[in-house]
Amino acid sequence: MFPFANSTCLITRWSKSLFGTIIFLIATSPFGNSADIIDVEDLVNPASFGGTIVSVSADGTTVVGTVNNGYENSYGFRWRAGKAIDEIRDLTIRVGIPDIRGVSDDGEIVFAKDRTTLERSGAGYWIYGMNGIYFPSLGTSIRAQDIVGVRGDTWFGSNYYGSTMSKRASVGGNNGGVLFGGYASTSFDNSGVGESNIYESTSIFHAYDPTYGSSNDADLGVLPGGTNSRAYSKRAGKTVGQSESTNGMRAFLIEGRGMPMQDIGVLPGKSTSSARLISADGYWIFGISDNTAFIWDSENGMRNLLQVLIDEGVNGIEGWSGLYTVDTVYGDSVNGYVLTGTGSNGRYIVRGLFAAPEPSTFTLTIIAGVLLWRSKKRVEIRNRKESRDFVKC
Repeated sequence: MFPFANSTCLITRWSKSLFGTIIFLIATSPFGNSADIIDVEDLVNPASFGGTIVSVSADGTTVVGTVNNGYENSYGFRWRAGKAIDEIRDLTIRVGIPDIRGVSDDGEIVFAKDRTTLERSGAGYWIYGMNGIYFPSLGTSIRAQDIVGVRGDTWFGSNYYGSTMSKRASVGGNNGGVLFGGYASTSFDNSGVGESNIYESTSIFHAYDPTYGSSNDADLGVLPGGTNSRAYSKRAGKTVGQSESTNGMRAFLIEGRGMPMQDIGVLPGKSTSSARLISADGYWIFGISDNTAFIWDSENGMRNLLQVLIDEGVNGIEGWSGLYTVDTVYGDSVNGYVLTGTGSNGRYIVRGLFAAPEPSTFTLTIIAGVLLWRSKKRVEIRNRKESRDFVKC
């Protein structure tokens, strides 16, 4: 007869062996790319040609800055991996050091202030102007009062407005308005969020969201005990920023329209905090607590970014003693996040943070082979008729 008990015992033994083999292969085989941190000056050394780094693109592929060769021979520069350094020069009678303000996420557009020239080179735009910026798509000159920064392919800040030339929040030249009774506002993100004065006060500014129009929801308010607040970023319906409070300046989170402003705390031993960025999926918040960069999520709260990178085993992080700011965040939870900012060694780029691990082709091939082998063995066991062919338990 077919010794069912013995065959079951053998199958169990082989199954355990198979399971152990698969676990060993997964644990010891190489996975996808791990995260790493790069010192920007290891990519481009601006000191070698008298330059200073101003900004890094959100995807970490482009570096922009200025070269100071005296008042009449200074220019901006754009460095891209594998390409010659582009010189950004003022083509008007004006001279001086270009005031580079930022670069688009893909590195194709460089923004600056206080010149009156548009130069186009290849697929990229170099945009800088005397009290204004020229956009070919709009066909008009826009008088920009201030360019705060760049995200995506759009600058944000403020414009001159009306006969009084008051300051109005602007994204790409489109005015965002002010809170009711106010006259001055600024956008700190390409979503339009920022700050506006209230009730014609020259000293009280509230975080506000111009996408809510003139409704009361546009005034995002302040934390308890606070007077002034500012919104820095909005993604996935969530807004982050800073607000005065009874506990001092604190980072805040607003999870949706009409929802309360939440104090998300400070790092241990610190007294202030400010939330500056939120990832596109709305999961991660980045900012500063005193002079230390932080990362925040709803499960873990606020943590020291440097320590998180150490715990994640980010390659090269051992060479850094501190991270001070996070200037951009790019990417998603599948491919990982790219962060740029400043730290103890200068400007940094973190690539592949929190990327979902992917088994290598080698691992998948071995596992598939083992499973196929096991399938054949099961057939052999079922076809055997003599108990003497089985190993007893």
